[in-house]
Amino acid sequence: MKTTIVLICSIASVIFAFLLGSWLRGKKGTGKENARIYAVLSGRNKNFRTFQYFPVAAAVVIVAAAAGPGIGMKQSAACLAGALTVLVPLAAGSFSLSDGVTAAYNEAVNGDIKQSLRAGYRAGTVLGSWITGICLAVFCLVSFVMKTAIADYAASFALGAVLCSMVVHTGGEVYSSAYSLAVPSKDFTDRTGSYMAAGADFAGSYVVAAASAVLLSDVAVATSGVTSTFTARTAELFPLMVYAAGIAGTVIGTFIQRAGTGKDYSRGTGACSIAAGIITAAASFWFSMDMMQTRVYAWAVTAGIAAGLILSSVSRLFSSDSIIFMNGYKTDRSLGKYSSVVFNLGSGMVSTAIYTVIVIAAVAVSYMFASYYGVALCAVGMCAILGSASSIVGLTAVSGSVSDIIVSRNRKEDEALKTVSDTLYTVSAKSLITGKTYAAVTGSAATLAAFCAFFYSAGAESIDIMSLRVFGGIISGAAAAFLLAGMLISSVRITGRVALRDIGRNDDETGATSAIRGAVLPAVVAIALPVLIGLFAGPNALAGFVISSAVTGYLLVVTTNNSGIHLENTAVQSMSSLLKAMAVFSVAFLPVFMKIGGFLFR
Repeated sequence: MKTTIVLICSIASVIFAFLLGSWLRGKKGTGKENARIYAVLSGRNKNFRTFQYFPVAAAVVIVAAAAGPGIGMKQSAACLAGALTVLVPLAAGSFSLSDGVTAAYNEAVNGDIKQSLRAGYRAGTVLGSWITGICLAVFCLVSFVMKTAIADYAASFALGAVLCSMVVHTGGEVYSSAYSLAVPSKDFTDRTGSYMAAGADFAGSYVVAAASAVLLSDVAVATSGVTSTFTARTAELFPLMVYAAGIAGTVIGTFIQRAGTGKDYSRGTGACSIAAGIITAAASFWFSMDMMQTRVYAWAVTAGIAAGLILSSVSRLFSSDSIIFMNGYKTDRSLGKYSSVVFNLGSGMVSTAIYTVIVIAAVAVSYMFASYYGVALCAVGMCAILGSASSIVGLTAVSGSVSDIIVSRNRKEDEALKTVSDTLYTVSAKSLITGKTYAAVTGSAATLAAFCAFFYSAGAESIDIMSLRVFGGIISGAAAAFLLAGMLISSVRITGRVALRDIGRNDDETGATSAIRGAVLPAVVAIALPVLIGLFAGPNALAGFVISSAVTGYLLVVTTNNSGIHLENTAVQSMSSLLKAMAVFSVAFLPVFMKIGGFLFR
């Protein structure tokens, strides 16, 4: 019965995405200008998918085939299924950007800012609903159709998902960052890559959080103290029920979303996420009591939801147009050309203390109630409302694009249109930091959940951090985070150079350049590092490596997110997918690492 409810909710999410997409298409207008904008956006979407998806598919097939002898052919097939689970909704949801921008532009030039913002918001909801619906449906079908424990294939399934997520997320961020910095379009900045990158990041986190909770279902039974019908099978289904509640919350929240008024139209954009969070938390208490005879697991879910929503609100303090940075830009000019870059970076570093305290509090509450399983549920709670959280991503991309289009078209300097453009740009700037923050937090929570699954699967009750191999793993993990951040920044330069060359050769500024050329090296390094450490130093060293890289990488992402406009286009934000990939690789290949035990310490 529970599985049927989950399947119905997942199908409802897909239907909702389709219907909402149809609503957007009906708002596009019929003029030649609207048709031209839609054609340009659709062309960029096609270019991105052409250059990204084929390399992604090839990479996943190669890795799955190579991993087959080590993890088994059934697990290799699960890896491929995980990749498809991410690729399919991303492909289906990608069209919402071109539909959303055209619809929002049509409303904006007619003077209706609120309807323009609603179109942008719902474009992101379409993408999020495709992701949550299809990912949850596949989880459900594995249990319902195959009649097998989800935990048997959860690690391999998550491996395929994060492989796909990693390449699309990294490539997408590099793609848009390079074009924003090096070769902006004649008409408007290309946000196709960043939009798809955000969707890939959310999809990866969504799958990894659920898979980690499933892998830790035995921990729930062992630590529950409940002696009635509570089983590992029930603990496997509980996070899926939470996800189903998140879908219901997203659908309801979408219809109560309203844009703000006055000087700040971005106010109220989080209403959908807040409503979805409240509904999901309330439902989790019902499911926890009904399925597991205690409310403690619902508290872990609620802690994750609360942390994500609080941090999203706090992040507005560090948007590029906030008082913190705008006052600094005025006073720093007299101190030197690059002084604002340095001082803004300092503000970003200080902000990590706020974020860390909130995340630690959420994880501590979750662990106190439900041990490692509770930590995974904390991540599940954050990811459950990703259908609503992705709405912010849509609002950012659509509003920013429409603002650019109006500026490029407003040759007569119409003051009314200029006011509309400025308003949309402000909304985009404030929404940008909110979306990035939620993505970073959910990514870090999912990585931590994967680490808990790794730690439990390794059968280690404690790890001596002062042992040579563990200490070396900790230092290596911190260094790896900085290494990957530097490589991602360099990849923007590489892609920018390729783009400049292609545009000069083809006289084309539509964005037909592959970001894979610049992003391939960070992806390869992220895959190779945990494999090398696991093979040569063993599981304990790998545990130190994974947790250290996750913590250090999270702090780097928060720092760049909260350092003002100067560091917005560095592509460091895509590090969260690399960190998830390293953690899931460690879990999937743990049996191999445990069997070998580390070549250097035999």
